Amino acid sequence: MDIKIEDLQYFEELLTSISKITGACKFSVDKTGCEVKVKSETEAVRAFFNSKSLVSEEPISFCLSDIKKLNRSIKIVSDNRKSKMESYVKKKIDSYEKVDDSKINKKELTIKFEYQFKKREKPFILIYDHPYIKFSKDGIKFKFTTIKEDVIEYTKPTSLTRELTDDYGFTISSKMVSRIAEISSITALDKPKVYIYKENHDSGEYIVAEVDDKTQKLSDSIGIPITNNFFGDWYGHICLILDAFKLFNLIPSDEIKVAMTKEKAISVKSSNKFNSVHIITQGLKK
Repeated sequence: MDIKIEDLQYFEELLTSISKITGACKFSVDKTGCEVKVKSETEAVRAFFNSKSLVSEEPISFCLSDIKKLNRSIKIVSDNRKSKMESYVKKKIDSYEKVDDSKINKKELTIKFEYQFKKREKPFILIYDHPYIKFSKDGIKFKFTTIKEDVIEYTKPTSLTRELTDDYGFTISSKMVSRIAEISSITALDKPKVYIYKENHDSGEYIVAEVDDKTQKLSDSIGIPITNNFFGDWYGHICLILDAFKLFNLIPSDEIKVAMTKEKAISVKSSNKFNSVHIITQGLKK
């Protein structure tokens, strides 16, 4: 059975994101897209992915024990395709330059020829031939053995028994999540945590993210404002280990929506053109 990869870049993004939480998972694919539900080994994080990067005319489900193998293989396919497209575009632009270099707009021609390349290329297809997932195109080929669903039962999260109440929260960009991860190295903490709270500034109220470890008597810290887009009545701070905070960036977006309950359950939703994720985790006491 054929499974069409609608977009290599976003499929690679999906696989990379899944592998940050677990090494094994179940893919459920149909004509509308792909669904993957996973949880971390400690069960501290549950993630519900949906993607339009993978589709199938007939419903297909398969399980893999090592997502990184598929991820690395798809990257090889993607890099090869990028190289071929760059070569095609260069050849086309070179032919224009030989005619009249003064009238060349390389940026516009690059966009034009990249579009041409994409229109003429054949689709990228994964083949589900039990017990294998296979791929073969342009001399690149691979196959990986699928496994029974009960073998990876431990990776599947329980479904939400009820919708979480969004008592308070905020919106943040991927760039700001990356910024907090970047400045965290300044503290040189063994077990850095991120403390998120509302604070008054001269220019108004902001949400601040501070990297610290308040379980230590003596610790260095650094904090910066991350957004002024927030809602609800704030009940003190929210605390997360730094690695959990970095997961806000699983699917990069300019608008990552973070919501909390009074019991400090945390819901994170982000999406882009092809991928979306809903993350559920729990804040720490301190």
